[in-house]
Amino acid sequence: MAEVEQVTTSKSPKTDEETPKETEKKKKGLNLKLIMIVVVQLLLAGGAFFVVTKFIKPDPALQMVVKEKEEEPVVSEGNAETQIYLLEDLIVNPAGTKGSRYLSVSIGVEMAAEPKGKSGGHGDGNESNPLNERKPQLRDALISILSAKTIMQLTTVEEKERIRQEILETFRRVLDPKPVYQIYFVDFVLQ
Repeated sequence: MAEVEQVTTSKSPKTDEETPKETEKKKKGLNLKLIMIVVVQLLLAGGAFFVVTKFIKPDPALQMVVKEKEEEPVVSEGNAETQIYLLEDLIVNPAGTKGSRYLSVSIGVEMAAEPKGKSGGHGDGNESNPLNERKPQLRDALISILSAKTIMQLTTVEEKERIRQEILETFRRVLDPKPVYQIYFVDFVLQ
């Protein structure tokens, strides 16, 4: 028969003992990394919650209007549903600030939806927006109303609601005979 040589490798007893230790160290290192990742994610989530609740919190009046809007059925006049059209990026200096403060505002105007295919005739790509026909008058009315208000009037919820009603009445006059149902402050930044 053929002789079989037995090859033995020389392993030091140290190597056999280090393998379980190395595995244990790797497991501890992996566990530590996972714990650190979880802690960092929790800190980031807490920081995001703080920023949102303290700095980016929506206007309470807007939340109230949105809540009421969700509870109400869709307003319709005949068979026409409503749509909200935007009048954006109006900047005014509030009364008594001498130009040191400003208000940036965008308004949503809820009106009967324009039938599809009806053109406003201005060729600006947003032809179905009924505000386009009277945009200069609407912007002028907003500038007049908002620039006459003081900082105190622009910051309290009750005064904002009065301002909203004043804008609504003015828009109804300017856009007559088209019905205006509601005014929304889409953007309201006072600096």
